[in-house]
Amino acid sequence: MSSEWEKSMTEVELVESIRKVVREELRAHVATDGREYLTVAEAAALARGGQSIIRNWFKDGTLKRHGTPGRVLVSRGELLAVLERSPAHVTSEEAIEALAASFVGGGT
Repeated sequence: MSSEWEKSMTEVELVESIRKVVREELRAHVATDGREYLTVAEAAALARGGQSIIRNWFKDGTLKRHGTPGRVLVSRGELLAVLERSPAHVTSEEAIEALAASFVGGGT
């Protein structure tokens, strides 16, 4: 006999629904936590892209690197200014996973 849960939602659908909520909450946290500087993972999540986007913006001069040699940081204000000028942002699973890992592991 199947349970009500099995009738209404498969395990895969449940996991995807939970992931969606977690993504939204992580993005909201990064956008509103008030810190002036973000890790590359946090900046990528806010930009809804991968860390490679942030690193490419460093290379082409779109963003300036902050922090120390062992810890690269991104200015929230600079990133938000770039995002306002940018026509579209790519949503990336890599960005969300990296942000989640940064919260668990203490950042990159």
